[in-house]
Amino acid sequence: ADAGTIRVDDRDVTAAGVAGRRAAGVAYVPEDRAHTGTALRASATDNLSMGFHRRPPLSRRGVLDRAAMRDRARGLIARFGIRIPGEGTAVGTLSGGNLQKVVVARELDHQAPVLIAEQPTRGVDVGAIEFIHGQLVAERDRGRAVLLVSAELGEILALSDRVLVMYEGRVIAEVPGAEASETSLGLLMAGVVGQVA
Repeated sequence: ADAGTIRVDDRDVTAAGVAGRRAAGVAYVPEDRAHTGTALRASATDNLSMGFHRRPPLSRRGVLDRAAMRDRARGLIARFGIRIPGEGTAVGTLSGGNLQKVVVARELDHQAPVLIAEQPTRGVDVGAIEFIHGQLVAERDRGRAVLLVSAELGEILALSDRVLVMYEGRVIAEVPGAEASETSLGLLMAGVVGQVA
C-alpha cells in the first residue's frame, strides 16, 4: 500500500515521527534489529536507554544519569536473560538472539499500550524464539494491544487472536486465530479469496 494511517486512541499519529508515536503510546520492535533497532557500536546500557533517555530517572534536568542508566540496563539484562559480558559491552558483539532480546527488552519496558512487533523472531535460535513468544503473549494477557507482523505461519498461528491477511498491499481477509490454519492462510496470502474454508 502506498498510503494509510496510524491511529492510537482515535488520534492520527501517522506524521508524528518516532518520538511522537512513542509519546502517543506506541512501542516498536523493528524487523531489522541490527540497523534500525540498535546502535551496534553503542553499549547495552545506551541501547536499552534509547527512547527513555529524556525522562526521569534516566535524565535529570536534561542531564543523563549514567548510574541510573546502568542500573536499568542490568535489570533488563537479568529479566530478559540477555547473555552479555556486562552492560558496557557493545551490542554489535552479541548473537542475533541476544541482540533481538535487547530490542524486545527495551520496547516491552516502554509499557506503551500498543506494541508493534515486526518479524520479532527472524534469524534467532529456538530458545530465543520461545522466550520472545512468551513475552508477547504475556504482554497481550496484560491488556496491551500487540500487532504481530510476520511471514512465519507457525508464529502467526501460535500467537494470534485474529489474523489479518494482506495481498498486494491490501487487507483481504480477517480470520479468528482459532479458525486459522496454514492451508487457509497460505491460500489467502496467494490471493485466493472466497474458496477458503
